Amino acid sequence: MGELSEGNGYMIKVQGDNVLVYAEGEELASTPEHRHSTADENWINEVSRTDLSHSLLVIADENVPIGTRIEALTATGLVAGRGVIGSDGIAGLALWGDDKATEEVNGFVTGESFTIHFADTDESALIEAIQGDSEKWTSDGWGVISLKNSNFPNEFYFAQNYPNPFNAITTLAYGLPENAVVSFQIYDTVGRLTTTLLESDQQAGHHKVVWDARDISSGVYLVQMKSGDFTANTKVVLVK
Repeated sequence: MGELSEGNGYMIKVQGDNVLVYAEGEELASTPEHRHSTADENWINEVSRTDLSHSLLVIADENVPIGTRIEALTATGLVAGRGVIGSDGIAGLALWGDDKATEEVNGFVTGESFTIHFADTDESALIEAIQGDSEKWTSDGWGVISLKNSNFPNEFYFAQNYPNPFNAITTLAYGLPENAVVSFQIYDTVGRLTTTLLESDQQAGHHKVVWDARDISSGVYLVQMKSGDFTANTKVVLVK
């Protein structure tokens, strides 16, 4: 069966009656490389787990980059399952059910619809049922879905801030066609670094970052975005 990873969902296709035995730590003929980084595994495991789960196999199209983090949301917006698109374009998710022993709802309930959301963005994925219980949550259920997203940008972009001119707070919009490290730095008119607004790993998709300049003097500033070989600049005007 190969190495299984805790917290992920799997679909095992068999013919006839079978007994499946998986001994953790058993020496395998071939051990595949881990699908995810330690950071991704830790992120997946942040979701609260219960004794009830639904296994979901997600097959992404070519517009969804490798390494994209996805989340399964309940009807109320609760994150109850996470996964990461692997190099094969597939992710396995365990969708956790509500623990009846607790007062608060902490997972899916039987018959509840789920949506797949691209983590760290405002975008929801387009999903299409392929097999099994692919649209409604059931305890010990399983399903296979295709995942599509035509909303990922085809190239890097950095849009003009809004509003501009602005008083204290403005929003900068940008897009990434792939997962990348992104930095935003703000310079004054003589080239001195004023603020490092952002410098972190970002998921592919459309994003926004807010600059709170209440402690900055009025004037014209240059905002520079860098991501790999991509660099873009825009002038902003702060008026108080």
